[in-house]
Amino acid sequence: GRTPKRPGQDTSKSMQQDILPEDVGADSPAATQWSSLYEGKRLSPRDFFPPLTWVPQYWRCVQGIVLDKDRPFVGNLPFSLKGDAIAGVTVGIMLVPQCLAFALLAGLPIQCGLYASFAPLLVYAMFGTLRQVQNGPTALMSLISGQALDSLGITDPSGRMAGGAVM
Repeated sequence: GRTPKRPGQDTSKSMQQDILPEDVGADSPAATQWSSLYEGKRLSPRDFFPPLTWVPQYWRCVQGIVLDKDRPFVGNLPFSLKGDAIAGVTVGIMLVPQCLAFALLAGLPIQCGLYASFAPLLVYAMFGTLRQVQNGPTALMSLISGQALDSLGITDPSGRMAGGAVM
């Protein structure tokens, strides 16, 4: 059998010993489980627009009605209208000034920061599949974008907005 790793143990040798032949390859349990999710499945509108799946589940969960078919989707993190409202307000409070600063870092007009913060959230709400994903601009991308626009010699605001959109 496998032995658990102890703190401070050299993992390079133990990891090599812990990987068994049945853990890898097309016949492994993990590969079989993953392929069973995708084999023979026909595409439906729910595959392209996840809200068609999660909005009814969310509504049932908020009403206190969790069906057996909803349990794998809800998991250990049940839906909460109050929790989601608090999270939305918190994200809004943090996101607006942060994205304004990111726009300034990139040398773009500040309204670009607002567009870059809310547009990805709206698109992800329609097409995203994970509940725990945070998307939007980052400080590193703002700095790199600003440097790229500077190196191209683009200084006017409309040119920088067009250059930023192309990137």
